[in-house]
Amino acid sequence: MRRKRWVEAYSRSLETVAQASRSLKFIVGFNVNIDAVKHVCREDVERLMRHVSPSEVAKRIFNLPMKVDSLEDFLAGFFICVRDGVGGEWIITSSDVSRKLEKLLGWDEMRMGGQGGNMTNILARLGHRVIPNVPSLPSQQADLFYDENVVIPVPTDRGVTFKHPREATRPGDPLLIHWISEFKRGLSVSLGDLSFEAPRDNRFIATFDEVNARLQIAPGFWEGSILEAKEAVAAAVSGYHLLREKYLNGETCWDVAGRTTHLIREWRSVNPELTIHAEMGFTSSSEVRKAVLSLVFPHVDSVGVNETELHMFHSPTHTKPLSSYSAPELYLKARGLIEKYRLKRVFVHTREYSISIIKQSYGVHPEEEFMALLFGALLAATLADTGTPPTISKAREAMKLGRFEVSEDGIREHEKLASLLDSEGEANYKFFLEHGFVEGDPGVVFVPSMIAREIKATVGLGDTICSGALAGEQLLKSSGKG
Repeated sequence: MRRKRWVEAYSRSLETVAQASRSLKFIVGFNVNIDAVKHVCREDVERLMRHVSPSEVAKRIFNLPMKVDSLEDFLAGFFICVRDGVGGEWIITSSDVSRKLEKLLGWDEMRMGGQGGNMTNILARLGHRVIPNVPSLPSQQADLFYDENVVIPVPTDRGVTFKHPREATRPGDPLLIHWISEFKRGLSVSLGDLSFEAPRDNRFIATFDEVNARLQIAPGFWEGSILEAKEAVAAAVSGYHLLREKYLNGETCWDVAGRTTHLIREWRSVNPELTIHAEMGFTSSSEVRKAVLSLVFPHVDSVGVNETELHMFHSPTHTKPLSSYSAPELYLKARGLIEKYRLKRVFVHTREYSISIIKQSYGVHPEEEFMALLFGALLAATLADTGTPPTISKAREAMKLGRFEVSEDGIREHEKLASLLDSEGEANYKFFLEHGFVEGDPGVVFVPSMIAREIKATVGLGDTICSGALAGEQLLKSSGKG
């Protein structure tokens, strides 16, 4: 398919999902926080540079620390993301660094943060009832939820009751703030003889959050989510990238991940048909990756990753991240994951395109998955365009106004993947190009991204396509539409 046919396919997916739309129930865990978003310009970088040793920043660029112990570490991570046009997330190890960033960099706005928080709001705005795990719920956090369709389990003397976020606040809970440094394509930064220019819009995230780092279960969520699992169609779990190898109380990432999988097994025991999706994040520790692969992957149906995360989980002992937009390379690594860990679905989302590999046991036909991915990608483009949580009506309006364009890079990668599948006898080249999917066990689905012509947000795009596709799958597979 060329550009015009892709636009038609996107429009068709929106109307197909809209026609099948009705209220479903979802469980979402485990990380929710507040994102302090800064739109970084050259002057911001220069201001930070006055408080660091440039030579130390340069050393860290060539020997990445993968965590933030100092402002030098922060700048090294930011420069690498600018240079490569990729997103990254590093853990801040001390409150002192977080305070320095607040003083020297600050923020332009506060938004809902955390994969769990973002997915909750996306699903709620689509009209679905969502039960999230909210480990810290002061009023500032509660105000960021789309209150109407979100319910929080609250423990009482008579068991668990469910309340809307503003009615369930816990005033003594701490604010959990993550620093989001967004940059625009063309941002030019210098470091001595080194200079970098961003090839695309993206962001660098620095996180100081001891609560979500433990994937803390909120009061009432354990019991409440098990009660709701009986009627839920799907659960999305996330936050594993925040795990520490070791904690001060002697626990390890294996202990914390193990607790969450115990809860996942409880959900499954009361609802064997529940679809469980795990959305990954940038995980710099090989020990954490091994724990997630060993404890989480065997208990979920589906895993979502971007291109960097796919490389890291495919080769969990590698200490340096690799990035590639090559669709054939990403497909082969995703297929390796689905085979090795007996997953039913692996979903790879990049800025330019998405690939889904699905087993027949997942229960979604490749054509339904194709429609669901188009729907999720269109919601992500709408978020990028508006900077606010998307809805079907917002997406429809933006399409009508021509605010998007189909990624040409994505179309080229589609052709490359079609050549690979044809050479391996897995798909007819022409059919895969014309339809965007191929049946089989596993089936393969490819969608080039819709790109917003003017970008107002880069954070939460992966969470948006993930939750949009998950909702689309559940609506289409039960309605028989595709």
